[in-house]
Amino acid sequence: MPTIAFLLHERSLLSGFDIPRELFQSADAKQRVRERRRSDLEVRIATADDRAIRTTAGVLIEPHQPLAELQGVDLLYLPPLWRRPMPSHGLAEILALLRRLDEAGSLLCAISTSSYLLAEAGLLDGKPATTHWESFDDFERRYPAAQLKRHHVITQAGNITCVSSFNAVADLTTHFIERWYGTEIARQIASQFSPETRRPIGQQVFFEGEINSHPDELMAEAQQWLIDRIQVPDVRLDDLARELGLSRRTLQRRFVSATGTTPLRYLQKLRVQQATSLLRHSNLGVREIAEQVGYTDPNYFSILFKDRVGHPPTTFRAAVRSKLFSVG
Repeated sequence: MPTIAFLLHERSLLSGFDIPRELFQSADAKQRVRERRRSDLEVRIATADDRAIRTTAGVLIEPHQPLAELQGVDLLYLPPLWRRPMPSHGLAEILALLRRLDEAGSLLCAISTSSYLLAEAGLLDGKPATTHWESFDDFERRYPAAQLKRHHVITQAGNITCVSSFNAVADLTTHFIERWYGTEIARQIASQFSPETRRPIGQQVFFEGEINSHPDELMAEAQQWLIDRIQVPDVRLDDLARELGLSRRTLQRRFVSATGTTPLRYLQKLRVQQATSLLRHSNLGVREIAEQVGYTDPNYFSILFKDRVGHPPTTFRAAVRSKLFSVG
């Protein structure tokens, strides 16, 4: 099981620490119960000056070990700093730690403005990045070598991930949990903590080399062709291949090479995204929604939706609607 570390400062926002820590500890508890064993999850805390800190929320936190001794870390979280994105002291030691862990292959996760630290360490040069929306212009001026993605909540390049929104931290952490604890426990954690907001990581993240940035213009046309046919029940890849002047086999190969997925799975993802929106914002029944997104069999649609989202359509809608309220 993983070793998770947090690098904290007296101005760190605790939500960037508490949310992922509690999610990982809950996942580990579920696995302990299932496998009847003791925990082997290790959570470490390091601070900018190796001393106990009192956060902006007034919480006193003791570090587990000095920065210089922090090693063997699978995943390091960098919670954002309140007001100023750069720490007022200990910066050189922090940057040295980040470069060392990056070289060792640790996963580095910067939340909101803490992406400044990764950029300052030179770890975002030539890579996609994001930060808090209020800091976009400043970040771009200070770090022109980083590829700022203003319209993406999450960016990922190799072992480095940036998250611009606190709301996406739980989704990203659930994605990491799936990596170490498996799909079933990840879905249980998502259901327990936020079934109404959980979105698959692939619907939010800009992956390095992701589908919107690939250079294959013909496959971009293929994507648009599929987008235009979300509501069409019988989409034939032979028709798409003929439209592009390719064989079906060549289309399949080039589409996977450009986007990382097959045309069919890409279309399924688009349809589930549309269905999710309709479940949230309309009163259409499941059968009607299935037809709206190109499925004539509502049972098949429900199975596909549950596989993609983790909940059947009716359960998902109930979770969403339970959060709606009116005033007066």
